[in-house]
Amino acid sequence: MRLLLFAIIAAAILLGFQQGRESLRLAAQEKELSAIGKTRAGETSGEASTLATSGSAVAAKIERQAQGKFNATAYIAKCRALILMAMVREPNFGEDDFVQHDLLDATTEDLLQLLDQLHESGIPEEFWSLIYESASPRLLDKDPLRACEFSMKGGDIENFTLVVRSWIARDPQAAGEWLKMKTQAEPPLNEKTFRTYYSHPEELYVPGLQLAASIAAAPATADLEVLTKLDGSKLKASLDDLLHVLPPDRLPLLLKRLAECGREDLVEMAIKQHPEPALAREYLTSASLPPATFTRAAELALSELQPGDLPGAMKWYLKATDPALRGEGLQRIVSSWTQENPHSAAAWIEQLPEGADRKLAKEAYEDARAHPPPKKARPW
Repeated sequence: MRLLLFAIIAAAILLGFQQGRESLRLAAQEKELSAIGKTRAGETSGEASTLATSGSAVAAKIERQAQGKFNATAYIAKCRALILMAMVREPNFGEDDFVQHDLLDATTEDLLQLLDQLHESGIPEEFWSLIYESASPRLLDKDPLRACEFSMKGGDIENFTLVVRSWIARDPQAAGEWLKMKTQAEPPLNEKTFRTYYSHPEELYVPGLQLAASIAAAPATADLEVLTKLDGSKLKASLDDLLHVLPPDRLPLLLKRLAECGREDLVEMAIKQHPEPALAREYLTSASLPPATFTRAAELALSELQPGDLPGAMKWYLKATDPALRGEGLQRIVSSWTQENPHSAAAWIEQLPEGADRKLAKEAYEDARAHPPPKKARPW
């Protein structure tokens, strides 16, 4: 949290708040959000659900020792002091912990009062998102509807998407009803509601969130026709929303239904686009897909991995796929791997037992070494 918060503040000061800040936390937020859907039905009711927060995954329900009543005025004063201090030096370890921790003591009413306090705080509006980003997920556990309204007032497209997805993952029907109501309000919730940023150029696609809510509410029976008719950026946005809110153990059912619709391309896209590759591989195995469809999807499940993650993933690939069908896919994976990191690819090939897989992998390695990709021209 410490380094992330300082990076956000520093970006706002030095680079122009609206352009630099989002890129610093995008990857962390999306990874953390996907963890929300992992809670299995067999988990005990006493376990706390994990909510995504900017820069750290903080338990939404944490047993804490009794502390004093939350004071919004004092909290904002501490935030103001932190911002002023960050203009001079980087906060020391622990000096900014209060940004998250103090909110654990706040009631719903306390959190909602932060907006009025901010208007009178003297803190520049450019920095308000720091508080909204911390308060919105905390409010989500207390009152999801108000959390979404609260994050809308914050004006941050990524924070709003994070909060709405979190609600959909927990209660898709209620979240879907709220989204429908907001699209019919005045002004309506639509693509113009939030400003985009350099690191988040996509506009808010509300129909994609609504579609994700409808499918997540009934994965076995929901109408997939709307999803199958989308293309381009709208398809990507809708699928991204769906993959972040769908309970992981429902993924095999979705993949199977897409394949039965004749949309093997969407199966492949879902696997490649899934925010957690290891989880995607786990559930792809149990999706009961046609062998050829499964083999192609299995290849794509490895296509975005870093070389360091490939040895373990390749163990799964060779175990899960049909040797008679994976030949070309195996060679494409090894060829790409070799171009990125020939040493680790060679080491992996050497540990393969003699046989068809080793032969194909070695041929792909040697061909990739003999025909390296052209070097990219320097931009200067």
